[in-house]
Amino acid sequence: MLIRKEHVTSLELLAEAREIAAKRKWYKQSFLAQNNIGNNYYMLLDYGEALNYYLESYKIASAHLEDAQKMIVLNNIAILYSKEKKYDKANAHFSKAFDLAVKYKDSLKMGLYSMNMGILANEERKLNHANALFRQSLQYSKTNEIAIP
Repeated sequence: MLIRKEHVTSLELLAEAREIAAKRKWYKQSFLAQNNIGNNYYMLLDYGEALNYYLESYKIASAHLEDAQKMIVLNNIAILYSKEKKYDKANAHFSKAFDLAVKYKDSLKMGLYSMNMGILANEERKLNHANALFRQSLQYSKTNEIAIP
């Protein structure tokens, strides 16, 4: 529903899933529901509401899940802050996500997060820094090339 931009239906289903997951203490499902509710609000340009749900997903991930989920939501929060032109906060969250990717040697995520930081640097008109981040991103991406038959 989210991909089809059927936000009302998506929000209804995710709210139901969130309730079930919370009752049963299914933390990963609760995290996913919260994060995807945030994604709906982000797509609806309601950044304040999106942030509330992203922060709640971050709390769940921090308390009960692995760093992989924290990386996802840190990246989402950073993207949201960049849309609001809160560049310092965006940079801080992208950096945290990138540091986790480095910690786990996840070159795909390192490439993604350095690309996002490059986009942010470009928005800030820090063009040399943006260029360096884009080049860095390409280096990480080369280690994740997929062979297409």
